[in-house]
Amino acid sequence: MDRSRWIIIRQAIHSEARRLGRLPRAQFSDALIVKLLLWTVAHDRPLCWACCREHYHGPMRPRRLPSVSQFTRRVKTNRVQQLLQRVHDRLTRGGQSASTSASASWLAFDGKSLPVGGASKDPDARRGYAIGGFAKGYKLHAAVDAKRRIINWCVRPLPEHEATTAMHLLDRLPLHHRSLVLADGNYDHAKLHHAKLHQAVADRGGRLLCPPRGVSRSRKRLRAMPAARRESLAVWAQCPNVARWVHRDRC
Repeated sequence: MDRSRWIIIRQAIHSEARRLGRLPRAQFSDALIVKLLLWTVAHDRPLCWACCREHYHGPMRPRRLPSVSQFTRRVKTNRVQQLLQRVHDRLTRGGQSASTSASASWLAFDGKSLPVGGASKDPDARRGYAIGGFAKGYKLHAAVDAKRRIINWCVRPLPEHEATTAMHLLDRLPLHHRSLVLADGNYDHAKLHHAKLHQAVADRGGRLLCPPRGVSRSRKRLRAMPAARRESLAVWAQCPNVARWVHRDRC
């Protein structure tokens, strides 16, 4: 993680930790626990990795480190989880009022597989399709604004369809009139229960633009699907070059 980005995150952590208040008789502050956690996540390492001093350099050099048992126990506490939520809200809220036009220009959905080891006994992990084949684990679902800022996210079992999860993410997204929502082909499907994502975005004032997955030639099926998906199919059929050019903006 580069220094400038870490400074912004560290300032947000300390500011929200002061508002939350200090935990009496705590050997390690909530702010330190959150910083260790985010540093570990940024390097895609397990929680035990955070408790080795040799893994810290550059902008992150804590004076003291908790044991593995202390760290994992503190991460699960309500105070640390509340501080994490406060930091998340602060960082995603920052700059939105000054960039309303930018956030209204487009949003993007995407998902990333988070596989676990095949021998894992995690009861919540499920088998599903990941990059390169099937795996066991979870999937991170995220909504990103025009400034590449994650404004809403969730982690679900790996086999859960991305379009289904996006329906739940919509409730907390700042969609405005004529907002454009970009996504890959996984968010479009000829089946009607997945095509409802187009209509859900339209009901909130936006339009979903994603490469079509299956174009039905049946008039009966075309009449049955939501009107917003028919509009999307028409855009890809009549102006494919423009649609691809706009869709590339999400990359």
